Amino acid sequence: MEQFLVVFKHEYTMFLKNKIFMVMSIIGIVGALILTSIPRFASMFDLGGDSNGSRDTVVLVDNTGNGQSIKTMMEDAMGHIEVFVGNFSQVELENKIRDGEYSSGFIIDSINHYSYIVESQELYDSKNMVMQEILKVQYQNYLMLESGLSAAQAANVLSATVTNDVVEIGVDQAQNFLFTYIMIMFLYVVIMIYGQLIATNVASEKTSRAMEMLITCAKPRSLMFGKIFASGCAGLTQLMTIICAAYGGYLLNREYLIEGSFMEIFNVSVSTLIFGVVFFLLGYFLYAFLYGAIGSTVSKIEDISPAVMPVTFLFIIGFMITIMGTSSGDVNSTLVFISSFIPFFAPMAMLARIGMSVVPPYQIAITIVILLLTIVLIGYMATKIYRLGVMHYGNRMKLKDIFKALRD
Repeated sequence: MEQFLVVFKHEYTMFLKNKIFMVMSIIGIVGALILTSIPRFASMFDLGGDSNGSRDTVVLVDNTGNGQSIKTMMEDAMGHIEVFVGNFSQVELENKIRDGEYSSGFIIDSINHYSYIVESQELYDSKNMVMQEILKVQYQNYLMLESGLSAAQAANVLSATVTNDVVEIGVDQAQNFLFTYIMIMFLYVVIMIYGQLIATNVASEKTSRAMEMLITCAKPRSLMFGKIFASGCAGLTQLMTIICAAYGGYLLNREYLIEGSFMEIFNVSVSTLIFGVVFFLLGYFLYAFLYGAIGSTVSKIEDISPAVMPVTFLFIIGFMITIMGTSSGDVNSTLVFISSFIPFFAPMAMLARIGMSVVPPYQIAITIVILLLTIVLIGYMATKIYRLGVMHYGNRMKLKDIFKALRD
């Protein structure tokens, strides 16, 4: 234990002083503060598009006699546009839009047909959707009047609404989506970066022959576990620092936030937050032991990338399965469900299921037990590989050498 603590303290300090660690931490903290301050900046600089200088100018050519009412409804529905009622041919309107005099235009040919003139239509064109709804309502009103309904009766029909109550007994997917997505992405980044750092550190010690001195002062098990746990604590330190910075930014800018914004991430339940940290740590240590063992099998730093490629691909497969399930909202699909019990995919897949659905406690317990047993097994195997690999110089260890180390 004493050797483990000495190695842990030394490695943890080295991680905190590492330039990559410091740069990532600074970027994370600054990014969190900027992200949580966006609503304040939008309020200060009036980025909502309400100023006259930033309003879209839309021209309306109406052949039905309802131009002024349509103009009023469009401006009421979309506060950032300014509608001008004009009398142009389609060619004239196209030229004016092409010259930048107007951003877009509508030519209403009849009560149920119009042409939308725009130079480049946006992916989600709200002006066109608003016009569709306005003319749809007017056309429905016209048909009801033609059928013998009075204007008051037609207005009552069109203004009829349906009320509803949402009784949610499970989990709000929309509310937890951002938290789940961020945790999965952070786990991905941490494993990809710290896994490489662990493997690189082991290979660097072999390259400098420092391992020959270390191995005589401490047991391979103490060296391996000291490095892994130190890097894990360093990653958790970085995560908690960024979360604290984000929460501080949230408290400072809370009065500027609007309901349903990205800050809903701070409204997740305590259990979701706890399981997020638990599966983050389990996933990290699982892959950290693998990267550490692989790092001890190479003698040159340039051999690390091809050596860790299989583990990296395995992790990316689990990441892609989880992200596809999370993005589609179907986190209980057969693929994600099975992946949540496969140890190499489980940290991300089960985290996604917990965050965006209701998972029976026994399934969570099974996954945690599977992960713990796998970590213990891989840790035991990694120690054996590490013990032989750290004193192996020259070419990279072959599979038969690794199996021999596991048998001994």
